[in-house]
Amino acid sequence: MLFNILPVLLGMVFFVPLVIKSISPNILASDLETYNRWFGLIVAELAGIQFLVYSYFIFRKLFRTYNIESNFLKALLDSSHPHLLMIKILSVMMNVYALILIVGGLNAFFSLNQTSLIDYLDVGFLVLLSYIMIFVLVSVPKVIHFKQSRLARPELLTKYEKSNLSKEEAASYVNEMNQWMKLEKPYLDSNLSLGDLAEKLNLPGHIVSEVLNGYLKQNFYDYVNNFRIEEFKNLAKQSENVKVASLNLAFEAGFNSKTTFNTSFKKFTGVTPSHFRSSLQ
Repeated sequence: MLFNILPVLLGMVFFVPLVIKSISPNILASDLETYNRWFGLIVAELAGIQFLVYSYFIFRKLFRTYNIESNFLKALLDSSHPHLLMIKILSVMMNVYALILIVGGLNAFFSLNQTSLIDYLDVGFLVLLSYIMIFVLVSVPKVIHFKQSRLARPELLTKYEKSNLSKEEAASYVNEMNQWMKLEKPYLDSNLSLGDLAEKLNLPGHIVSEVLNGYLKQNFYDYVNNFRIEEFKNLAKQSENVKVASLNLAFEAGFNSKTTFNTSFKKFTGVTPSHFRSSLQ
C-alpha cells in the first residue's frame, strides 16, 4: 500500500511550484516551462513503472494464495474464484494504463505539441476504467467481500407454531439436507441461497425455512456457516496451509466477509480463528 502511494506523494511535491505559479505569477520569476516538462516526465515514468511492478506483485500473491496456474493467461481466464474478478480486471488495466503513462510522459517531454493522441487515450482510458468498475460492482456483487443482504420474502414469514409439519417429516428433511451438504459441499459457493436448498430438496422455500427455524432452531445462514466453519477447520489442519492466512482459508470455505467469518466462528466454537489455529501447533 505504501509503495502504491509513493508516485502520488512525489507528484504532489513536484506540483507545488506549478500551483504557486498559477495563483501568483510574480512569486516565481521563472516561467517554469522546463520544470513543467521534467515534472511531467518524472511523475509519468515513475507512476507507469510503479503500476507494472505493483500489478506483478498482485498476480504473484494470487498465484500463491489460491494455487492458481502460474501461467498468466490461464490464471487470468480461471473462473474458479469469482471474487477475484475485480482484482484481475484492475490489474490488467493497471498494466495498460502504465504503458499509456510511460509513452505519454516521453511524448510530452520531447514534443512541443500541447495535445496529442496519447492525451486523448489517457482521458478515454480513465473513463473506460470507471465504467468497467461500476459495471462489475453492480452486475457481480460477489467481487467485493461484503455480506450480501437479501430481501425477505413473504413465504419466509410463516408462523411455525401453527405448522402441520410433523417432527418425523422435519427430521427426514434435515437428514436429506445434511447429506447433500456433506457430499456435494454447496456451502463452498458464497452465493448459496435458501432457494438453492429448496430446489435441491424439491420443496417450497417456506417449508425449508420452517424446518431450519422450527426444528433446528437455526436460520439458513447459521445452518450453512456451520458447515463452512468445519471446512475451515479441516483446511487449517492441513500442513500445506500452515502459512496461509485465515481469511484466505475462510474465503475458500465459502465465506465472503471477514466480519461474518469471525462472528460465526466465535459464535459456534467459543474461540477466535487465531486462537483455534494457535491451538493446532
